[in-house]
Amino acid sequence: MRVLLTGGTGHIGSLTPGPDVALVAQLRGDRSVRDVHYLAAGRTMVLGRDTGDWTFPYDKTMSGRHAELHDDDGALVIRDLASRNGIAVAVRGERQLKPGQRVLVGDQVLRVESV
Repeated sequence: MRVLLTGGTGHIGSLTPGPDVALVAQLRGDRSVRDVHYLAAGRTMVLGRDTGDWTFPYDKTMSGRHAELHDDDGALVIRDLASRNGIAVAVRGERQLKPGQRVLVGDQVLRVESV
């Protein structure tokens, strides 16, 4: 919560969140969606087994802090965080994602959609 002072008047409340730039969905084996997370403009989402914004504690193929998704001026970028198994086809570094693209992080299949 923030308190903003303008002209001697205090305003109490939270700031209006910015627009979401992406929807990231976890896909099950039957292609149904299990979990969905939204990524706001200018934000970063960390994926991992132990720590991060989205954790998968039972995935033994995922590193503790495995990868991050971030908005780079309208482009959604995934970056490997020195994980043991990489991302998808051994991504080591950054790769721009396209809407509808699927990404394998550990044993988790994620689908990225523009919002």
